Amino acid sequence: MIGRKAAVSSAARLAVAAVLALAAACQAGPVDKGGRRVQLSEWKAIDVADVDLDLPLLVPARVTAVQYQNRDNQINHHRMELDGGKGTLVTEHFSTAWYSDATEGRMGDIAVFKAALARRFERSFANFGEIREITHSRRKAIGFAADVTITDPGRGKCFFAIAAYRLKERTGYGNGPGNVDTVVTLGYCDVDGNIPDFSRALANVDVVADRAAFAAALAEKRAGEASQYSGRP
Repeated sequence: MIGRKAAVSSAARLAVAAVLALAAACQAGPVDKGGRRVQLSEWKAIDVADVDLDLPLLVPARVTAVQYQNRDNQINHHRMELDGGKGTLVTEHFSTAWYSDATEGRMGDIAVFKAALARRFERSFANFGEIREITHSRRKAIGFAADVTITDPGRGKCFFAIAAYRLKERTGYGNGPGNVDTVVTLGYCDVDGNIPDFSRALANVDVVADRAAFAAALAEKRAGEASQYSGRP
């Protein structure tokens, strides 16, 4: 009888352990800053003409590769390589809703920006210049940009910016607070310290409204870049 009880008890413990393991497995995976699980698709290569924001047309740099990822079937992530790897431009666009008040608070906190800047450049970080507040010519914007000095002599000077925007019009939802719906992160380094001026792009970014016109404008920009960079590495 004692042996049977021990066996039952052992089986019960194993069952509980299995349930806990299953629960842990269900909770595994990416989470947001609030600890909530998120569903992320795999990154996949796409054509630059298929992005949802017009930044490739505005940035004074070549977009040499683009990848796409979707979060929770709601937020479009685009990751763009600039000038063959000198820079990275990442956009997160919430096409159907908006980000929380907490996100807006983080985007407007200069201490959070400084911490993100230091993380971006890790051990090579040395110092940064004046931190400039990002504004938009027509839309709500929150965020900062700064020139960065790094200790790695092979990378030269850098530029770093994080900004959030409200690019959609007011929705018909009664609970719509008018919060930001787009986050843009930009980092760029050049050995010779030749950093393009990204201020116009950051101040005028918008959602692509006319896909055909956007593709045609991109083709024209690419043709100009091909001529400009012909024969260069």
